[in-house]
Amino acid sequence: MTESYRAVGPANSSAKAVNLVLIMILASLGPMLYSPTVSAHDGPNSVIWPMGGDEDTGWVLLNASGADPANGTQASTDWTLEFAPGAILGNVSMEIMVDGTEGVTIQQPLLLSPDTGQVLFDWRGNGWMGQNFGFDSANPHQGRLGPNADVGATVTMPSGSEITEFVLEALAPADPFTSLEPVELYIQDYEIHPADGRMYAAIGTFVVVFDAQSSPNAIDLFEIENPDDNYITDLAMDDSNNRMLITTAKGVMHSINLTDTSLNPDLPAEPSGGAWSQAHIDTNGDLFAFSESGVFTLNTAGTGWTLEQASSTSNWPAGTPWKVFEYDGIIYVSLLDGGIGRWDVSSMSPQSPWSTANNLHSDFISDFAVAGNQLLISSFDAGIARRDLSNNFWLATWNSGNWLSSDEVPGLTVVDNEIQILTQDTVHIYNTNSGTFSSSIPLSDLGLINDARNIVLWPNSGPRSPANDTVMVTDGSAILAMLEPGNSPLYTGDFVIGSSPSSGDMEDAMQFNGMIYVGSENYLDRYSLSQSRWLSPIDMGDTVSQIVNDGTNVMVGTMGSGIHIVDSFGNVIDTWDSSDGLQSDDVTGLDVEGDWVVAIHPEDGASVFNTSVAGTAVSLNEATTDLDSDSPTGVAIHNGVAYIGTQFNGLNRYIIANQTFLGAWVSTGINDVDFAPVAILGSNPQVLHMGLPGYGVARKDLSTGEILIPLTQKPNSPNAGATEILPTNQVYAFESYPGNSAMIIGTSNGAIRWDGNTATALPRGG
Repeated sequence: MTESYRAVGPANSSAKAVNLVLIMILASLGPMLYSPTVSAHDGPNSVIWPMGGDEDTGWVLLNASGADPANGTQASTDWTLEFAPGAILGNVSMEIMVDGTEGVTIQQPLLLSPDTGQVLFDWRGNGWMGQNFGFDSANPHQGRLGPNADVGATVTMPSGSEITEFVLEALAPADPFTSLEPVELYIQDYEIHPADGRMYAAIGTFVVVFDAQSSPNAIDLFEIENPDDNYITDLAMDDSNNRMLITTAKGVMHSINLTDTSLNPDLPAEPSGGAWSQAHIDTNGDLFAFSESGVFTLNTAGTGWTLEQASSTSNWPAGTPWKVFEYDGIIYVSLLDGGIGRWDVSSMSPQSPWSTANNLHSDFISDFAVAGNQLLISSFDAGIARRDLSNNFWLATWNSGNWLSSDEVPGLTVVDNEIQILTQDTVHIYNTNSGTFSSSIPLSDLGLINDARNIVLWPNSGPRSPANDTVMVTDGSAILAMLEPGNSPLYTGDFVIGSSPSSGDMEDAMQFNGMIYVGSENYLDRYSLSQSRWLSPIDMGDTVSQIVNDGTNVMVGTMGSGIHIVDSFGNVIDTWDSSDGLQSDDVTGLDVEGDWVVAIHPEDGASVFNTSVAGTAVSLNEATTDLDSDSPTGVAIHNGVAYIGTQFNGLNRYIIANQTFLGAWVSTGINDVDFAPVAILGSNPQVLHMGLPGYGVARKDLSTGEILIPLTQKPNSPNAGATEILPTNQVYAFESYPGNSAMIIGTSNGAIRWDGNTATALPRGG
């Protein structure tokens, strides 16, 4: 950006008749009297008129003047025809012709008789004659092909018109792109079209054209030639030559036409073969170009460059030109690692440079701005220096030690009486009227989670510009937060170029209610299926482990911050953690059914709680409950039963309502069984028993299909469980009592009688 003030005044396209030359061609006032053609002639003492005749004026060119856009005065002109006193006019005819090919045009003409007030011709409200600058109604026209044509663009012209030339600028709008991996876009520079207010943004090798009033906002895109690692370094608006200049890392300076965005011939290359870092058109209309070699101007023939000042001298420091700014006849050039070079436009000579060697706060300058009588100089590492231009002395620096959140300041803008300062993580607003910092907005409040990258000013300056002056900030995520200085609220929404997830590391994903939720490291990313874009990510505080929903809200387990409950608008409405009774803030998995949630922890068992009732958390662990492992591997809830996976003890089952455990589902570990005795015990319910040598007795409730706790070998301890009853796990035979009231279980180490509740050892034979 090389203009002293980036806002360019608008060209008002309304009522162009008041500021253009009004040209009218009238013809043939037909026969007016009834005698052969005659005209007045001078006599000795008077003008003599014939008794009758007609008058043919021929073609007459009328030029209207006197338009004043300030007060709405329209251009006008008078045309006087003389007739004999008392003459009666009849059969008057008139013809109007406007020939745009001859440069004759008019907008909304009105022809009337000032004496009688009679309107002879009225084209008001019908636009131009001789030429037309746009479509009816909305101009420029915007439409989508549906499916392969758009018939909404119309132009109204006088009947019988002959079209001799038709010029159509067809742009290629693009919807915001969607990426499945993180992207980072850096806006190297931007410019504003001087007539219609569209924005040109240089991103890598591309120039993207934006229209604030269009949907989508990106209305065109073109790429510079890209051999090797070429990229755009600067854009410069050259209004007087109706062009925009594009400098590149390969030393080529391109030029595009501002009327139709066509490419003009390139300007001469950088003489030393290096990169053009910056270009600037000064207040006199002279073209400057800056490289690491020094300061250049284009010669009068436009065929080559003149080295005005070499770099690495006492007058011009070494360094890469980063930003150019002109104010009051002085060009200020940021030279990375070299401070600031200064050039006097009127004397065409350098002024003494500024650096840390002579009171400049930093040698890495990022941006310039002027507010009142102060020159503001932002830096990448030391805050903002301020120079009193009236008295030529330095004022106190703004930095992290006083007013700013960070010493890294990528840029700043000025709108009316407010200065917008972008630091690494905050937008600070300084009010020049009150001399105070009026507000500070963290980037996270604007939906931006990365470090700041760009701040740009898009003024209200034409039909393609915003309705109000707009400042946009971005963290490189292709989404720019829009701020309207002086208005409330300040943050008005997002300007979306594209969208992507916050991280390439996906921990979990879930689709719910038209949204795809993705756990990306510490953030909950949200992809809207209806908008086809990623929404602002939500900071979860720690790594996301699992995402579930209760039919209304989303629940997010984290490794360190417990469980967050997120509503459909992306607001965190509640959090459950160890302060609410959870076993741990580390949650490796969770599930929800109704208001009940079961969460598992890496080394602390599981927690059960009701989201509607505070203080309901129940702890499940090996020490105090029948949970078989304090390191569960997974959890799911079905019909009020929590199924908790373990690494070595199968699937534990927990009834939430009465806080009791059912028998775990485990693998028998027995394969290729040669024989397996089977018997049924009981009548209501009937329980199927299957003997598996080496395992014990597997059991199933035939009425419910429930797998019951197996009967296994009695341990060598006094605290045997209710189902640890067998002499050994080597089961060989079953025998049922009549009515299935009890059964005999034979093993390799004796037999027992089992009635479903109690086991009795049978005596051994001699």
